[in-house]
Amino acid sequence: MTPEVVASATATYTQEEAVPATESMLAAHPETDLVLGLNDSMALGALSVLRNQGNSTVLVAAAADGQKEALAEIANGGCTGQYVSTGLNSPSLAAEQVFDIAVGVATGQLDPATVQKTSLTEAAGIGCENVAEYYDPSSIF
Repeated sequence: MTPEVVASATATYTQEEAVPATESMLAAHPETDLVLGLNDSMALGALSVLRNQGNSTVLVAAAADGQKEALAEIANGGCTGQYVSTGLNSPSLAAEQVFDIAVGVATGQLDPATVQKTSLTEAAGIGCENVAEYYDPSSIF
């Protein structure tokens, strides 16, 4: 069966706005089996709606962030959990990379003219099989 998008809504990347958006979508489409948030905050808002409704069959996933609370949901639920995946978008990795570049330039180890204008951090899909590699309960994010 080919997946079908039955509804979409704007939640401006916030958990608070995802709650009424999810409630409306589920009311209009009770056959929904997956809610995809563009970030973890919206997906966590959707998960709170499902839990408040006693709905443990609809799965939740996020397109990006790797937010600590989402990783905890994935880790705690295991491979049968309701929050199934997210994408890594780590502010810590970005900050480390920027710091390394700044130190390199400040110490003369890097020529500022050779530093690329765009720099990418690691990309990873995170699910039950690899969440332990990324989940740090003491992380700020």
